[in-house]
Amino acid sequence: MQWLARREYGRRELTNRLLAKDYGTDEVETCLDALEAAGYLSDQRFVEAMINSRQARGYGPMRVRDELRQRGLDRQLIDLAVDLADPTWIEVAGRAYRKRFGELVPADTKERFRRMRFLYGRGFTSEQIDQVLAGDA
Repeated sequence: MQWLARREYGRRELTNRLLAKDYGTDEVETCLDALEAAGYLSDQRFVEAMINSRQARGYGPMRVRDELRQRGLDRQLIDLAVDLADPTWIEVAGRAYRKRFGELVPADTKERFRRMRFLYGRGFTSEQIDQVLAGDA
């Protein structure tokens, strides 16, 4: 309960933490089932919290999707939550771009590609990057 009071956890992540503390598998599963039934543990809330947190840090949908997969969450749940067509991602890409480069237009092709690599590294799709560099974000 103390861990859940601080932040949201996914079921798999919490399972791994409890097993590392030498609790039995049956004991952990029973406890987590009770927490889910009471509404204290929710993978859906965890996914939403992760997306909001990563968007605030300027990360894109591809990177967020990879992080959620690494945490062992259901692929369908991730795909529903991380909607690539959501216009919010373009706004996030635009904020990350302006924070790093300001409003200046790239001087040459080399600089343009450098800026594109930055956004790719942040996890944005090529369509989102094109919109940001075209000035639509």
